[in-house]
Amino acid sequence: MQASPPARRAGAAVAALALAAVLSGALVPRAPWAAELLLEQDHVRWSSFAFRDRNDFRLRAMTVEPQEGAMVALALDRYPGGCDRLYVSLLITLPAPAGRSLAVMDDVGYARVDLLPIRPLRFDAIVREGGSLIVAQVGRILGEGDFVSDLRRGRAVRFKLGTEHRTYHVHFALEGFTAASERTLALCRSFERQSGGGSGAPAPRGHEDRDYFLE
Repeated sequence: MQASPPARRAGAAVAALALAAVLSGALVPRAPWAAELLLEQDHVRWSSFAFRDRNDFRLRAMTVEPQEGAMVALALDRYPGGCDRLYVSLLITLPAPAGRSLAVMDDVGYARVDLLPIRPLRFDAIVREGGSLIVAQVGRILGEGDFVSDLRRGRAVRFKLGTEHRTYHVHFALEGFTAASERTLALCRSFERQSGGGSGAPAPRGHEDRDYFLE
């Protein structure tokens, strides 16, 4: 089934943001190689695809929403060798290139699906001087029950994240999330079978000691 024009435009935005995150050096150190998106498929408001660069390979479910004039993406990643675990990140565009680098480590934020209880979370965020993208990687989402189960039954998820300069309130529609998440799980397990397993952990984000840990 072919995607509708809005779905194709959303898919293009997903691809652009995903590539921008890598090529800007926000997720991995600046490098001469290109990232590659594979097997992309649209699921109403979400997309699912495989994402590969020289350092990394992941299966990603992702949605993009306009927020106060910018485009903000919510991504949930799986890695072969640990397919059942999802890594959550948000990609926040900036209206102009950052004048200086900024890093927020293990800060407190919040997430809420519909009217369910508010969940505290811990996140790291980074933007490099001259870059136009903030990458916020969520290490832990606290609260009772399973956050992903909340996403599967919800209509919208909202996040509150802050840096020293401003607080971001962002929201994402969840229509299509379940299909996108299930497809990344199926793709992840398929790649596991083809490769004979995996480490179950993402590649380091850089060369510093802290880059080897997501939590």
